Amino acid sequence: SGAALDPRGGFRQTYNIEGAHSTVGSDNSFFRIHGRWNYITTLKANHRLVTRAELGAIYIDKDAQLAPSLRFYAGGDQSIRGFAYQSIGSTIDSSSDPSISVPVTVGGSRLVVASIEYQYYLNKQWRFALFSDGGSVTNKDELNPVYSIGSGIHYLSPVGAVKLDFAYGISDENEGWRIHLNLGAEL
Repeated sequence: SGAALDPRGGFRQTYNIEGAHSTVGSDNSFFRIHGRWNYITTLKANHRLVTRAELGAIYIDKDAQLAPSLRFYAGGDQSIRGFAYQSIGSTIDSSSDPSISVPVTVGGSRLVVASIEYQYYLNKQWRFALFSDGGSVTNKDELNPVYSIGSGIHYLSPVGAVKLDFAYGISDENEGWRIHLNLGAEL
């Protein structure tokens, strides 16, 4: 139905809790918690607000190494637009040539992401969007936020919104403009 593909309002929350301990056969002991919240409201006819927040933390023995698949990353269509997919996180220098240092994103143990998006319906099939995303992926109690701003045009198809967003990533490295293409509802 149209309401499921383009809801006028709603709230969605998801939580994941994972853990392992060396006494039950795991290589490492860790505890990982991750929450995500999405909220949509229609302010008045043709004016819609979409917000999103995400928090995560990993607690691990100080000498243990955590697999990259369990670490947090940010960036991309469903995270901080204006940055490449999973490009935000702690980095290490890596290269087969010792004279060249190539930073590789290895994720982090702390995640904070937030987004706010204003959408204006041009008609029943098209809407315009303005948004800002921000967040940080680090280790321990550091906070190195990056932000993005952007706009987009969304086509409301029979299978969900087809969203073409143009986002400008704001960081110390000056990421510049990126194009993001996404399909589906926000909830």
